[in-house]
Amino acid sequence: METPLTPATAARRRMVWSSAFETALDEDPVLLRYRRQPVIVGDGDASPATQPTGNADDGDESSSKKITQYCQDTILHRVVRQYKVGVHDYSCLKLRGDFLAGCTVAVMAVPLSMSYAKLAGLPAYFGLYTSMVPPIINPLLSTSRQVAVGPAALVCLLLGTGLPALLEKEGLTMEENEEAYTARYTMLAIQSSLLVGMLFSVMGMCRLGFVTQLFLSRAVISGFTSGASVTIALSQLKYILGLTVKSSSRVQDLIKGLIQNATQFEWRTFLLGISGIIIIVICKQISTRYPRYSWVQALGPFLVALITISLTAGLDLESKGVQTVETIPKGLPSLTIDWWAPLAIGDLWLMVLSIAIVAYVQSFAISKRFAYKHGYEIDANQELLALGLTNVVGGMLNSFPCAGALGQSAVNDSIGAQSGVASMVSGVAVMMVLLFLTPVFDYMPLASLGAIVISYVISMFDYPEAIYLYKVHKSDLLVWLVAFCATIFLGVEYGLALAVGGSLLLVVYEASLPHTSMLGRVPGTSNFKNVKESPKTNDIASTIERYKGLVVVRINAPLLFFANAVPVRDKVRKYKNLATQELLTETSQERQVESPPTIVENEVEVTPTSTSVSVVQYIVLDLSPVTSMDTTALHIMQDMYQTQQSDGTQLVFANVKHSLLEKFRKSGLFHDPSEETEYDHPHFFSTTMDAVYWCLSEMDKEDKKQTVENPVETNNEQNGGVDHV
Repeated sequence: METPLTPATAARRRMVWSSAFETALDEDPVLLRYRRQPVIVGDGDASPATQPTGNADDGDESSSKKITQYCQDTILHRVVRQYKVGVHDYSCLKLRGDFLAGCTVAVMAVPLSMSYAKLAGLPAYFGLYTSMVPPIINPLLSTSRQVAVGPAALVCLLLGTGLPALLEKEGLTMEENEEAYTARYTMLAIQSSLLVGMLFSVMGMCRLGFVTQLFLSRAVISGFTSGASVTIALSQLKYILGLTVKSSSRVQDLIKGLIQNATQFEWRTFLLGISGIIIIVICKQISTRYPRYSWVQALGPFLVALITISLTAGLDLESKGVQTVETIPKGLPSLTIDWWAPLAIGDLWLMVLSIAIVAYVQSFAISKRFAYKHGYEIDANQELLALGLTNVVGGMLNSFPCAGALGQSAVNDSIGAQSGVASMVSGVAVMMVLLFLTPVFDYMPLASLGAIVISYVISMFDYPEAIYLYKVHKSDLLVWLVAFCATIFLGVEYGLALAVGGSLLLVVYEASLPHTSMLGRVPGTSNFKNVKESPKTNDIASTIERYKGLVVVRINAPLLFFANAVPVRDKVRKYKNLATQELLTETSQERQVESPPTIVENEVEVTPTSTSVSVVQYIVLDLSPVTSMDTTALHIMQDMYQTQQSDGTQLVFANVKHSLLEKFRKSGLFHDPSEETEYDHPHFFSTTMDAVYWCLSEMDKEDKKQTVENPVETNNEQNGGVDHV
């Protein structure tokens, strides 16, 4: 059993930063409760008594079992399993809610989808196709019960700005050959849907649902969508004003085009557009202020379409300069599989990747929002498979890329949707419109479509998030501003890329500067806290206690890797030098030595009068926040351990996770005790208190040994009240 510290030695080793502490270390009842528990792991397994108390990781399944399990869990099995559970508790009451929600969403989706199709640069009826097929297919695999899939503003903006630039590179323009331009444009839009669906399917089968969450922070998404909302609104002003302006994803080009063509202003078109915006805003305000009438929001686009179509047809506004949509073909969409070859993957990959990222992030965020509200779980990988199947099948039937639509999903939920049946009802309702009501929409003014889009993208400008970031986290505000400015001035693709890149750089930068702290013990407890924390009171519990010859450092970084391992090593060295400086200064003052220690740029030069190689004999590294290390961090930790031991300082580890212990063992930091090596075994402890107590006990042993070897010198030191460190 270890000999306890004597009161005299303990008192000499203490460095208390408050005079309130008067209890000797060995008399502290809390401290005496703790026993020494060093964990020395060799090639064999450590005994159970010496194992750390950290949580052990569960063993992973073998790769073969995972592959077998995944192969058994086929897409067909998922569909059957999902609907077996869903049908089991389905009732007529839920069917009623789904039917009403589906019909209401369809009323909203018909004019809204036509507006988004124009935003994508496609004929308006392609929006109807995209509001018919995806809502029927998506619920077959989706785990969300309220999400409504269809045309989305951001996806349409990416299409509407990416495809014209691509066709311009191919030498096709609307002015020179409108028929060839339109045919090529629509074919590339359909191919984009196929490629997006294939990408989603591959990601879902590879279980990559977590990927986009790694590099798309809330600041990135908010800044990007805010910038995109400005671009979308400006791109639709040409329909409100009756102007002919070339499509662009850059705000400066849109403003320039509006100014140059201002002479084309048509006042009838302007009145129709402004009236449409006012109607939709009023409907939104009613549904917001009076939750009982939340269904009124869905009537906004329908009322705009009904009123403007009636005015255009009744007053013959088309002959007076009001532009209307092209003729919508009656009937269901035809198969477009023959449009898939040859696939323009080389030209479309960047736009497809951007669409996939935006579509998945938006869809998954909407799904999580309603899942949290209604208390069920969402499977990210399952959602990828659902979006993949939806876009592939949609690409077969004249649909462009789709995603979860926030406005339609909100209406779907407010009306009482209970399952994916509501989405299917919406798709069937749009199908009925295509079969029987298409002639009515021939009188739909383009100004009405622009008004609908502008009214719905206004809410995408997330300025409250920018204010919140300014108050809470300036670094995230910088990311928000980069995403916003890059999107409106450089275009949506470059804006998204720069925002993601800036976010990743910020993450790496912050991770490369991990927070570390030198710890002291709170007297009367086994707790350690940062010595820089100023006590708020003068009672004994608020003081921080440190010990001579010992430094305790906590690394507050979950991940130690190549970018932050070197700064951690430098900070540990800095803490050691700081403690050495303090101890030598205190000792020199007590001895009234004429020549104090020399300090050069935070490095302490030990004077020849010092009898020890290092005044800091032990450094305790508290690794409780650390969950993982890469090989670079392991090498640096190994070098730091050996370097400190060469300087006369023992590195001791506390609160090490079991997985890290295994990495230490495999890295060669441990060695066979029978082998003759230059360095001793590192010591591992389950708590910081155990590590500190062991270090003090070892120093007490060394003091007693020196007392026996040099009784006269030690006797003089005790009489003088000062000991050598």
